[in-house]
Amino acid sequence: MRRAIARSARLLTGLVVVLVAASLAAAPSATAQVVPVAAGSVESGPGPAGDVVGTGDFSALEKVADCNFNLDWPHPSGHVAGNVTSNAVINCNYYKVYMGIETWLYRMGPCGCWIQVAFNEARNDSGTVSYLNSAAATTCVSGTYYAHAEFLMVNNTGDRFERSHETPATAVTC
Repeated sequence: MRRAIARSARLLTGLVVVLVAASLAAAPSATAQVVPVAAGSVESGPGPAGDVVGTGDFSALEKVADCNFNLDWPHPSGHVAGNVTSNAVINCNYYKVYMGIETWLYRMGPCGCWIQVAFNEARNDSGTVSYLNSAAATTCVSGTYYAHAEFLMVNNTGDRFERSHETPATAVTC
């Protein structure tokens, strides 16, 4: 159910992008920009004033208990030449009962809508995990990307910490 809701929110986000792009293209003096809109919000998109941002920037860390949850902005891979990637990480000071991350990577398609181009997931329920990463990666095509990640961490007292992170739309040049 949660996945269906998250998927619906991402599809709605793409629809809003298409509608905004179409209205900008129809205005004679307007300069078309990609203006992604966060799920549940029609007033503002990710990034500074909803603009497409450049590569090399990273989303802020989120401190959760003794852990940091982070999602890199899409960028050309430094490990695999010719790939574009976004890496989601949970990094904790102490072992956790469970850690899981699902990471999606989207590229703006010729239709003016977001197209999923990569997915990855990582899970560890060994009880001796304090670090986990999940990188969504694909062959690099210059364009505008954004990444989305779902995080779940369960500590040794059974407390569950779930978070969703999404990057701004990011221009990637291959």
